Amino acid sequence: ANSGASGSKLTGIQIADMTIYGQSDVLGFSEFQHLVSLNGVKDILIEKVEFRGFRGDGLYIGSGNKGGDERHNENITVRSSVFDGVNNSNRNGISIIDGNGVLIEGNTFRNISLPKEPGAIDVEPDDLFNVIKDIHILNNTFTDNDGSNGSISVYLQNLAWKVQPSGFLIDGNKIDGGTSHLDRGVFFVHVGNATASRGHNIQFTNNNVRRVSRGFELGGINTMLMSGNQFEDVSSSPLLGFNDGTRKNLNVKILNNSFVRIGTDNTSGGSGLSIFEIDYLDIIGNTFVDCGKTNGTFGYAIDFNKGTSSHVNIEGNRFENPNKKTTYAIQKEAGHT
Repeated sequence: ANSGASGSKLTGIQIADMTIYGQSDVLGFSEFQHLVSLNGVKDILIEKVEFRGFRGDGLYIGSGNKGGDERHNENITVRSSVFDGVNNSNRNGISIIDGNGVLIEGNTFRNISLPKEPGAIDVEPDDLFNVIKDIHILNNTFTDNDGSNGSISVYLQNLAWKVQPSGFLIDGNKIDGGTSHLDRGVFFVHVGNATASRGHNIQFTNNNVRRVSRGFELGGINTMLMSGNQFEDVSSSPLLGFNDGTRKNLNVKILNNSFVRIGTDNTSGGSGLSIFEIDYLDIIGNTFVDCGKTNGTFGYAIDFNKGTSSHVNIEGNRFENPNKKTTYAIQKEAGHT
């Protein structure tokens, strides 16, 4: 919507039943060569489209054709489509810079992203006027992807957002890193320590994450429910916070998940769940099986690593150790307060 007015929108666009081939396997990577670019749109349906071999993004949901433009996008549905990067020489499958009401449902994402680029789906607003609200990522399949963040990445700068980013539902997805274990699962970071004014309202539920390098990394978030997920054969420990004290989380509930063979490839040991910085954490009704210690000297199911925590409730969890990988069920290290 190139009208010069930030509130202008093009409406009613449908893209369906077609293949768009960007030839990344022939022409190579080109960061800003996207297959579909939408800026200032409303009521959009993309259905049964194959985005193939994109050199930049398969689908870019942006805020204008040049940096600093303010455009807003509303009510976008991407359904039953395939995002195939072919040779992992791409930026992202879908980039969301601005979106109020985005549904990504029943799609396939494979062979996406160079190691320096974020990943298959990247939510990354650039300017404080960007709106990120009600992003729903449901029942998608992710296979053999790479990227610096993860199959599903949300990265929020520490800005005075005009509209606080909130309303994230990530449910029913299957993420498989393949035999290379290149991919991470979910990366959700809001730069800086979480505050009461941040209310992200994240639901991460009923997902299956396996054979990835790290199941999840959470930093600077306030209010998250993680429930009913399965994490299996993940080489590095998932992270709550960071080891430099800059990404404290608030109000996280980890309920009724399974962590099976997590943190098993670290040379010195590993853990099923690594906790650095958090206030108000519930870990209830989860199962931890054979977490940590393959070649190392220790294995922890739950590890309170360097950092601080308060108001932590650990209740009704089950710890199993059939192959003698786990040394301690719950460990508070010397560097943790």
